[in-house]
Amino acid sequence: MLRQAQKSVPNQLPRPRPALFASAEELNLEHDDFRSKSSCPRDSVLRARFRLSDDSASSHRALAKWLDGIGPVTRTRILVLGKNTLEVMCALIRRGCPEAAELRLDHRPEAQSTDLVLVQHVGSLDDAQQAVAQARRALVPSGRVMLRIVPSPSGQVARGVERLLREEGFSAIWVRPLLGGTLICAERPASLHLAAA
Repeated sequence: MLRQAQKSVPNQLPRPRPALFASAEELNLEHDDFRSKSSCPRDSVLRARFRLSDDSASSHRALAKWLDGIGPVTRTRILVLGKNTLEVMCALIRRGCPEAAELRLDHRPEAQSTDLVLVQHVGSLDDAQQAVAQARRALVPSGRVMLRIVPSPSGQVARGVERLLREEGFSAIWVRPLLGGTLICAERPASLHLAAA
């Protein structure tokens, strides 16, 4: 029946299918049309876009500097604590880490299950207390914890983290300024028993 309908209208070309993707010209026109209707001038849109890319680049540099301090990870079991840990996990995999896991601060880790605990965003003493307690439980003897402290004008959080680490029995504590904050590293002594954790 379809063939008969097509034969009855000679020289008619089939209708073209609608395009799945708009052409580059159409996209540019729509973008320009939207921009002209918006109250935001083009320069401020571009400035905002560059600011976002600058922030992202500085975040990547800070993460790379942080992970450079870890050393080789090809034989290290790593636990990443906190929120928004995907970027750290991907960076560890790219560096050859064979076993990496992530866990929120309010979840309990398996005892003595990891060689290194990374806490990428410590912004308060409450976060620090949770992170240090979780690291103490998760680390094997002589395992390390590395905490990236968000910058604060008073430096109170960084000092509080140092104190917490000492109180929890960690040793070999060192502090280093880091792009976008402070890095604090400590070691879990072999003599530290989990019964107290």
